[in-house]
Amino acid sequence: MGTSLQVIPGIGKKMEKHLQSIGYNFVEDLENENPDDIYNKHCIHDGHQVDRCCLYAYRLCVAFANAKARGEELDEKQLLWYNWKD
Repeated sequence: MGTSLQVIPGIGKKMEKHLQSIGYNFVEDLENENPDDIYNKHCIHDGHQVDRCCLYAYRLCVAFANAKARGEELDEKQLLWYNWKD
């Protein structure tokens, strides 16, 4: 069993459900994934372009998962989804 998605800062039950609906059930599932691909899967699943804030959250998710896999932690600024904007 993997690590709950809700350990990622800013990922609550609603975002966890979005991620699970497109095949990401654990933090480990996000390792080495492309946040843009995750966002596109979410849009396709929902049948419309979802809020771009989701893309920023997915960038945080992937960075968090990759750091965790390396035994590292993100710095305080990187733990805020809105700091992952374009």
